[in-house]
Amino acid sequence: MNDFQEYLSSLLNESELLHRISEINSSHVENILSRSYRNLTVEETDQLKKQNNHAEDWNTVYVTEGFLTTFISGSRFYGTCRLGRFTGFLLEVDNGILLPSGIYDSTIKDSVIGEECLISRCGLAANYIISPFTVICNAGTLTTGKSNLFGNGREISIGPETGERAVKIFAEMNLNTAELILIEDNKQLYESFLSSYLKRSVMDHGYIGKNCRIINTASIRDSFISDESVISGASLVSDCIILSSANEKTSIGSGVSISGALVQWGCSVDTMSVITGSLMMEHSHAEKHCIITDSIIGPNSLIGEAEITSAFAGPFTAAHHHSLLIACIWPGGRGNTGYGANVGSNHTSRLPDQEIFPGEGMFFGLGTSIKFPADYSKSPYSVISTGTVTMPQKVEFPFSLITQAQSAHTGIPLTYNELIPAWILSENIYSVIRNESKYRSRNRAHRSEMDFTIFRPEIIDMMTDARSKLMNIAKGKDIYTEHDIEGTGKNFITEKNRVKAINTYTFHIQFYALRLLAHRLGKILSENKGIETSIIYDDDPDIRNWSHGKSVLNNEGLADNSLKENLEKLVNHSEVFLSAVYSSREKDYIKGSKIIQDYRKYHAPAEDDKFIIELKNKTVIEHTRIEQLLKML
Repeated sequence: MNDFQEYLSSLLNESELLHRISEINSSHVENILSRSYRNLTVEETDQLKKQNNHAEDWNTVYVTEGFLTTFISGSRFYGTCRLGRFTGFLLEVDNGILLPSGIYDSTIKDSVIGEECLISRCGLAANYIISPFTVICNAGTLTTGKSNLFGNGREISIGPETGERAVKIFAEMNLNTAELILIEDNKQLYESFLSSYLKRSVMDHGYIGKNCRIINTASIRDSFISDESVISGASLVSDCIILSSANEKTSIGSGVSISGALVQWGCSVDTMSVITGSLMMEHSHAEKHCIITDSIIGPNSLIGEAEITSAFAGPFTAAHHHSLLIACIWPGGRGNTGYGANVGSNHTSRLPDQEIFPGEGMFFGLGTSIKFPADYSKSPYSVISTGTVTMPQKVEFPFSLITQAQSAHTGIPLTYNELIPAWILSENIYSVIRNESKYRSRNRAHRSEMDFTIFRPEIIDMMTDARSKLMNIAKGKDIYTEHDIEGTGKNFITEKNRVKAINTYTFHIQFYALRLLAHRLGKILSENKGIETSIIYDDDPDIRNWSHGKSVLNNEGLADNSLKENLEKLVNHSEVFLSAVYSSREKDYIKGSKIIQDYRKYHAPAEDDKFIIELKNKTVIEHTRIEQLLKML
């Protein structure tokens, strides 16, 4: 609890948004009280009138020193307006087209317009602070009320739509904070933090940051829009915070409607997407008519042509092709919902009060239908194959395949599917190494902590638990169900696949531990320490996961082997692993070549695959190091 409290305190003290809001509020008051603004001269007022400008009261229009009237025409001013200096400085409007700064054919009320802005054909800008060098062109209305939170503190229903797991979101919420609140239930401390955060985030004006571009947009209401944001062709931006910067520009595009949305750095929302009451974390993207409601979308995610409601979708979540994701708590993310996947059976006909916990990296295939409640949190990187309908269940086997039964089995309900534990590891290991590499190379987020290593302690422990379940059977039989093997869910496992999964899990568990052992030996030798058996298994905080790795070595009986035996075993494992990756990729090439006449013309063979080439190079380096270690024993 104290650690979480300290963590929240650091978020509060280091908040970029709160610091900026404090600066804006302070400078706005100072500008009003200071002499940096003055009244218009009689000559300036007369010239503005000649240029077809009108004011409710010219005495409440204030300007900065050095003010020029030249670039203000056809506009109306109401209430208290403060205008910067406009020199006709050329600003990009769109597509490389440059126009001079100034205020043209627009209506301004109770607003501050910074120096060298371009406000052209804006129907109404009321109660907004508009920062220097911003372009607002062909916009309908920009309006706001008082005491704005801009969507901060909005409560949304994550999981059950009936609100039992509801959480309040804030603009700078990162992945770690969301997990600590939703998964570990630290809501009491969080409420105290959020209360302080909200008090410091109130503004009596709307805000548009520096170097923003707002063009062809119908309505912006009660919103805070950070520097460098681009809003082009949106229909509505209401009660929103858009965070952006020069290096991480955020864009809101054509036909988009966002309300009560918190959109972080580097995000894009485009092509008629609709976002309501949701948080999009850094560098996530929404496109192609997608609908996101009451949800948290993790960093680097891509949502297109999909509907997401009451979901916490972690990093690198992909949902597209008319898929549905409802009442989903998926902190690990990294998964995919294919065309027509229906991960949304949350309504019992009584209440929409059911939820699902997918495992990290799960893949819901085309046309799947997933019944709730469901818990796959201990089945990371599993696949539910095309067209499969699953029953409400808990499944606890990582890297598995759930697929429709190919034939009926005596005593097995027809609604049961076949569960093949460890299938991804034995038949599709290429997807694992590709995903790991892909996540590392495509990550653009740096405000959330993410571990892209797939074979890491928590997942190795899940594999170990799954293997124990498969091994601890009362007696052997042809077909097993939940009554025989815990964690099977509403599925069955064949004896053949049970035995194969035990061997597959064992291989990868030991491979993980042996690689850590080689790392440990290499470090000892690099420090010019002799290899003494008594120190090999000592603690070493400098080697990540070594503590866990050495416990696995002990549990697997590998610590009883000689170092030579273990290193030779590691060489063999790495060769088998490389071969398995190659074979799993080659299957597609062989199958395609048999079916499509010119397949080889347009598809590269497995040996040319960049991920396999990369793995081969790493394997050569690893073998070279192991050979060096063996020579020194």
